[in-house]
Amino acid sequence: MFTLARQDLTAKQMSEAFLKGIVLIQELVRKHPGPFIAKIYGDGHVEMWKDTQTLLKELQQ
Repeated sequence: MFTLARQDLTAKQMSEAFLKGIVLIQELVRKHPGPFIAKIYGDGHVEMWKDTQTLLKELQQ
């Protein structure tokens, strides 16, 4: 899952963030099997937030 890191963006800014980050999004998907949660920043930067192991640990708690 990809989520925007900020909640105060306009629809245009949201779409621009995804377009700027599309290459990084594709690279992350190729390198990391799901499930995962990654953040997309307004400048297109993409950062892993919770990987598969982290999510599984949280489910087991």
